[in-house]
Amino acid sequence: MELEIIEEFRHEWNNFNIKNVNKTLLERRTEIEEIQSRVKGSKKNLIVSTKDFKAAEEVNKDSALELIQHYQNFADLLMMRCKTAEASFLTSYQVLSEIP
Repeated sequence: MELEIIEEFRHEWNNFNIKNVNKTLLERRTEIEEIQSRVKGSKKNLIVSTKDFKAAEEVNKDSALELIQHYQNFADLLMMRCKTAEASFLTSYQVLSEIP
């Protein structure tokens, strides 16, 4: 009985294809790290733009639109980061859930 369980485990492990799973996870990790770097840069730009906007003596339509665009870019990057992390988790979960 125990030998059958061990053989079944060995068979499932061989079918698991850990190299492919690892490659996929590394690709996702790299993608997430790139997005995190872009988020940091965007956040710095957003902080500078907000300070400049607050310090401006006059508020004009162009400066307000530019600030809004910086906020929108930051929100878009955060959304992209979330989607990538969720996709990575779901891919990992799907692969791991197929293991008996």
